[in-house]
Amino acid sequence: MTDYGSGVDTSVMAKPRRLRRPTVSIPRPLRRDITRFAGTVAKKYCHRFTVERELKDRVADLLRALLPPRRRRGRPRDPTITRAMMLLGSFRRKYPQEKRREIWNRVCVILIPAYAGLSEWEKHEARENLQAWVKSRVDLIRRKRQRKMHTKFSA
Repeated sequence: MTDYGSGVDTSVMAKPRRLRRPTVSIPRPLRRDITRFAGTVAKKYCHRFTVERELKDRVADLLRALLPPRRRRGRPRDPTITRAMMLLGSFRRKYPQEKRREIWNRVCVILIPAYAGLSEWEKHEARENLQAWVKSRVDLIRRKRQRKMHTKFSA
């Protein structure tokens, strides 16, 4: 078979394959509940699904969002910053007599690869970056807390 417009023999062309997700068996009770739910929704809102074609996709997206595990909104957290905050807190409790700089040095030795082998200005730069990231996260947490308290008392 030849496509007359382009002169290419379409019979030898490979057909595009559909990507298939690995099938996961759905337990019978869950399948039964979902089927009942879909039937109820279809009966009640049949006219909406026929008029608004993309409504089905939006309903599926909403269902996905409501089922566990729920995804956190926004950008995912950096585990290095989270660990730095935890280490900072534990070192402050463990070594209350130490200065802030000494505690940060302990944190940096653990979190920054080859920290001991860096030159003095590289250590300074790496420590400042880590401190800035942690400060940014702490400030964000404070702002969220204040916003929450403000809306709580104004309501």
